[in-house]
Amino acid sequence: MELREKIESFIAEYIVKYSRDRQLQTVFGSPLVGFADAGSEYFANIKAVTNVHHAHPRDILPDAGIVIAYYIPFTKELAETNDNKAACTDPESDFEHCSEKWARAYIELNALMADMNEALADFVRSLGYAAAVPAEATKFDPSILMSYWSQRHIAFAAGLGTFGMNNMLISKKGCCGRYNSIVTAISTSVITPDVPLTEERCLFKKNGSCGVCMRRCPIHALDPADDHKKAPVFDRAACYSSCRINDAKYPGADVCGKCVTAAACAFLDLK
Repeated sequence: MELREKIESFIAEYIVKYSRDRQLQTVFGSPLVGFADAGSEYFANIKAVTNVHHAHPRDILPDAGIVIAYYIPFTKELAETNDNKAACTDPESDFEHCSEKWARAYIELNALMADMNEALADFVRSLGYAAAVPAEATKFDPSILMSYWSQRHIAFAAGLGTFGMNNMLISKKGCCGRYNSIVTAISTSVITPDVPLTEERCLFKKNGSCGVCMRRCPIHALDPADDHKKAPVFDRAACYSSCRINDAKYPGADVCGKCVTAAACAFLDLK
């Protein structure tokens, strides 16, 4: 079995075993795994693409070669609970919270990914390569409301998807799920890196159709641009405030997810 396949199998098997051993209430779909070149031009320009504080893979690991990124999908059944406006809306405040099951899934998956990242790094080390879990992923600049390590941009570099109008990354299985990553010293001569996708997956960017993610935002944080090929005006502060309200109701779940529950790109089955 090639190293790429060993890593893919490790991630898939870890999710199943962890879910069983911890008796998680959330069910997850089969993961996708991508391998990005730490020395790529995309990473050389990562600060311009994201923010000036964003780390380069070689800030994490000086001899970084391959960055392993992965996507764990949620299920349609879970998404439906979060898209139920009647059940999620507080009759007194008229605020549409995330569903309790969505909040639980967010918390359970956070714990799973944190444990799996450490286990995956240990697995890579056992194969003879240095590896590190980016501590920058937990760092957040409150002045610009952005992370120092964007999991979605890392996954984009690993060829896992393209960005939708809601800033979510649309994988071949959709965008209703979560991304994460670790940095390794595996050489690009050992694993041929994946490259960013060039074929657009967002229907709105393609031809102006869909746009559900923008219309579905309960606080109108996404205002469509006149040109469908341009990103919408994103009210980051409004989006964050909505997540904080949910966190107050469900501690540990600073999340919303409405924009990824009903869109055409939420769940896909692409080759």
